[in-house]
Amino acid sequence: MSEVNVMIETGENVLEGLLERGENPAIAAIICHPHPLYGGNMDNGVVATVQRSLRSWSWTTLRFNFRGVGRSSGSYADGEGEVEDVGAAASYLFQQGFEALHVGAYSFGAWVALKALGPSFQPASMILVSPPVDFLDFTDLVLPSKPCLITLGDRDDFCSLASIQKWIGKQPVAETSIDVEIFPRCDHFYWGSEVTLSAKISEFLKTHFSK
Repeated sequence: MSEVNVMIETGENVLEGLLERGENPAIAAIICHPHPLYGGNMDNGVVATVQRSLRSWSWTTLRFNFRGVGRSSGSYADGEGEVEDVGAAASYLFQQGFEALHVGAYSFGAWVALKALGPSFQPASMILVSPPVDFLDFTDLVLPSKPCLITLGDRDDFCSLASIQKWIGKQPVAETSIDVEIFPRCDHFYWGSEVTLSAKISEFLKTHFSK
């Protein structure tokens, strides 16, 4: 199957999304895009790479535009409104009967996805591509006690290895549940590294899940 356009009601806004059905009827994944104020949207190349990687695992995938992006109504809301958008995407999938949700999120999307965690939203895994710890405030953000993959390039100006290590060192979850992959000669945008990113995601999934 291919991705189909969907519109997701949030209460005050409507979000534009792309949904692709997988063979596994119980599992779905949400993919969150980078910063709306810097051109981020669901058609971003890294977002598309994450989507294809998760879809290859037979999971249903949903990537969507945050409020004010593309055909999503509303306007940028400093990350707080975007947290509500993640919750709306999760509710949309739960209402369709999916029992487990995974998250793939890139840059700003990783920040928002972590902010969205709570009693009603605890994903089965998180793939955080270059969480911008040197650009946004991650101080109080906590990883779930589920398998997590964090990727970053060794030339990333928004996500340095030192900052990631410092942040992980303060996490209350066991470091054994956190996989960190460092890409050589790669900056925040992963140009030319998409194939490697897809391979690392596949390795992570093989380690922790079965098709």
